[in-house]
Formats: sequence, C-alpha cells, structure tokens
Amino acid sequence: LAAMAAAIDTDDEDFTDRQSQCCSMMSQQISYERTLNNYDLRRYLLQLGHVVLWLSGIAWIVGLFPYTRWLQVYILQQPIVLGVILGTTLVIKCSGVLIDRVLEKWANRESLTPEAIQRWRLRTSSFSPILKGIIGVHLAGLALLFVLASFNIPLAPVLAGAGILGFAISLGSQTLVKDL
Repeated sequence: LAAMAAAIDTDDEDFTDRQSQCCSMMSQQISYERTLNNYDLRRYLLQLGHVVLWLSGIAWIVGLFPYTRWLQVYILQQPIVLGVILGTTLVIKCSGVLIDRVLEKWANRESLTPEAIQRWRLRTSSFSPILKGIIGVHLAGLALLFVLASFNIPLAPVLAGAGILGFAISLGSQTLVKDL
C-alpha cells in the first residue's frame, strides 16, 4: 500500500509539473503572438505611409501640367474609398493589439492566486480571437456600408437583404444545433 501511495504521489507531482509546463508554454505562445501582432501593426503603418506618399506624389505631379490638372481632382477624390478601406484595416489591427493588452492586464490582476492567473491566461487565449473577430466583422461591415454609400448605391435594399439572409442563417443554424 505504501508503494501505491508513493506512486500516486509521484503521479500527482508529475501531473502538476506537466500542467505548470503546459501553462508556461501557453504563456510564451501568447506573448509571441502579441509581439507578432505589434510588429504586424508597425509594418502595416509603414505600408500605409508608402501608399499615401505615392498617391500624393502622383497627384502633385499630375497637377503640374495644365492638360492633366483635371486628373488631379479625380486622383484626390477616389482615394477616399481606398483610405476608408486602409483605415478600417488599421483600426482592426489596432483593436487586436488593444484587446490583447486589456485581456493581459485583466488576467494578471493582483487579486487572483497564481493558479487562477494560469486559468485566466488560458481563457484569454480563447477570448482574444473571438473578440477580435467580432470587432473585425463589425468594422468591416461599417466600412462596406460607407463604400457602397460613396458609390451612390442605395443602402436600404442592401440592409434589408442582409437582414433576410441573417434570419435564414439563424434558422438553419438552429436546426443544425438541434440535429447535433
């Protein structure tokens, strides 16, 4: 019996060691993903700066010549749609970095025990992609509505069709959940 009790104790110790190793590996992975998100945001800002410089340079050059000045107005008005798309992408990336920071602060609050902090870190690794996806879809939808409005496409039929499509998807998913 003593040998069995000792074996159980070593199994418990092995389990806690493995659990702590798994949690530390998850923490490292989350920190690497956050670092990659920060670098991705910086790279995107640089690319956005390049696009703005090129468009403004082209508009300036076209405005120098009398026969192409009419193109300058066109070049400066059309990039508004491009700016909305690029700006929306920028806001989505910034919100992803902000969500990571807020969830990290929330998981590492001082009122929690070390075991609870590990559990919250695992939970935040699940919450983070969900929140990023929800915010991304909403911002992309708003940008799409703005772009459609800038092309003088009536929004009422588009929104009505989206509502009907959403209702059909909800009914279909309800049946799918019942079947599962």
